[in-house]
Parts: sequence; C-alpha cells; structure tokens
Amino acid sequence: MTVRETAATSSSNYLTRAGRGRGGQGQAFRNCNVLFHILFTLKGVREVASGQLRVLQISEKGLRASSRRKDIPDQFYMCIGDRQIHIGCVIVSRKRGLLDIRFLNELPTPFVGAVAALEDPFALLEEIRPAVFGLDGFVN
Repeated sequence: MTVRETAATSSSNYLTRAGRGRGGQGQAFRNCNVLFHILFTLKGVREVASGQLRVLQISEKGLRASSRRKDIPDQFYMCIGDRQIHIGCVIVSRKRGLLDIRFLNELPTPFVGAVAALEDPFALLEEIRPAVFGLDGFVN
C-alpha cells in the first residue's frame, strides 16, 4: 500500500471506504430532476441537520446531485417520501458543485425507473405509497 493510499484510508471511516470500494463501472445513469430530503449530523453527533439534494442522474448504485448546502458530510441519509424511507449514502467525489454519491445498498430497478420518469420534482418530498415505487421492503 502506498503512502497516499494509507493516508486516504486512515482519514476516512468504514462507511466512506465501503462506498468508494464498490466502484462505479457499468452504472447506467438515468437523467432526472427530482428533489430529496437529506439528514446528517454536525458537530460530531450533537446536532442533526437537514437539507435538499437536486438529483440530476440516478442509478441502482448511486446518483449525481447538487445542493445549496456546502456543509454536507461524506455520510448522510437520503429520505424518500415524508421521511418514510431512509437510505444510507456516501459522497465519493465533489467536483464543480456536483456530488457523486453511492448508496450503501443498491436500490431496486423499478424505483430508479420511477424516479427517472417523474415530471414533478417535488413528488418525493411528500408522503408516498412505497408499493407504487417498488420499495415495499424499505419502509421503516
């Protein structure tokens, strides 16, 4: 292991390493324009903050998005619906205002297709019926 690899490994935690280790080869991103709520901690775990992501592309393994918030940590939860479903996420890279994000667990293909087909960017901020989006097993 090189010095650079060792430094990168020691400066991140296991969630970041897990997300980065999955690789993005072969991902078929689908274009979309949807907003998602996100939840994350600040100041260690003493403060919970929220924000929004504007998702521009999505796949079963991850997404590309932008946000007005610049303080989003490398690990956070993406909320679907009215905070009905929480998906663990890891930011893999930050380039020119875009976030390259990986999910800790792959999302079902029917859900990804439904998100890509949405015309209303606010549709997933309100309460949803998980079965319509293929998310039966993800409900909290």
